[in-house]
Amino acid sequence: SVAGTCTDSSEPELGSMTVFKRSVLQNNGDVDTAKFELVEVELTPPPPGHIQVKISKAGCAFADTAIRMGQYPGAAKPKMTLGYDLVGTVTALGEGVSGFAEGDRVVALTMWGAHQQYVNIPSEKPGTSLDGFTPLGGPGRIAKVPASCAAIPDEKIVAMVLNYVTAYQMLFRVAKLSKESTDQVVLVHGAAGGVGTAVLDLAKVYGIRVIGTASRAKHNFVRKLGGEPVDYRDQDWEPEVHKLVNNQGVNVVLDPVGGSNLNKSWRVLKSDGSMICFGGSSMHPREKGKLGGLFTFVWTLLTSKIFSWFSRQSFTFYIIMDMNDANKGAGSDWEKDTAALFELAAAKKIDPVIDSVVPLSDVQAALARLDNKDTKGKIIIDCTK
Repeated sequence: SVAGTCTDSSEPELGSMTVFKRSVLQNNGDVDTAKFELVEVELTPPPPGHIQVKISKAGCAFADTAIRMGQYPGAAKPKMTLGYDLVGTVTALGEGVSGFAEGDRVVALTMWGAHQQYVNIPSEKPGTSLDGFTPLGGPGRIAKVPASCAAIPDEKIVAMVLNYVTAYQMLFRVAKLSKESTDQVVLVHGAAGGVGTAVLDLAKVYGIRVIGTASRAKHNFVRKLGGEPVDYRDQDWEPEVHKLVNNQGVNVVLDPVGGSNLNKSWRVLKSDGSMICFGGSSMHPREKGKLGGLFTFVWTLLTSKIFSWFSRQSFTFYIIMDMNDANKGAGSDWEKDTAALFELAAAKKIDPVIDSVVPLSDVQAALARLDNKDTKGKIIIDCTK
């Protein structure tokens, strides 16, 4: 559940009532037509079985833009709060909660609901909506940040909750790449984005060669992260990838675009390679209009799945919530992989790239950066401001 109820925009006291701020999406739409309002909400105690978290930083991801446009299946409807991932401090425990204590530094995968200053997260069972704001939650979707990561700032910690877990799971749980082989090649589209930079960072740890599509202005940035950039805006990237691998194909393609981009991705994949689609930016209205983009996206997903049935190539549409089913309990893949990533971060083997940190009042501007593909790394929402 959420951590309060709306009143009529830190953490002011109104008489004996404590209020906090929440960013609320008022209507579905693109960056120009969707409206956000920063509202004040009364802070109430967490319900039984819930952990109340004071949010420090939250993430901003493509999923937020899809929810904003009404194109994310199963998402809450306006009026609702975006935000898929968060880091914060436990401030109160509902009746029956064990394993957590006030003052614990925690991360959570919420799906939505992180763009506010407080949230109540279910500790035992998947959350159910009480008033339209409730983020999904459940076993394995909230975890403590270990003491070994105490020196790592919140903005880098929260980058590991969604983006790095996505990259890690696609590489090693879905594609099943080896962490020891040195002859593996991955093509990632959107190499300069939040997931793309996570893929590049992890690839350096495990000796994986990464080719990444990016606009020419971001090529030096991608190179500094260890990737081999290929321009996708001003040239056909497909023959360039073929040249880089001597027409031998790549082991894995990570594609957050979908649509017609998937057709090209198939053609650069090895005969026994893995195609993993983890988004659908081709559905964005700027591409082909809302309906045209959606139709192309769904059609290519369907044909890709059918094609994979008759070939040695595999196709997966990666959804982090499906990979980390709440019913798996405390031993969920998300909890295990988050712990592994924290260990790498504490050892200074990975270092998330932060594009920018924007205040809670500027969620709309943060989403505009994503829409315009202006980012280099992860956009962070500062929920304390």
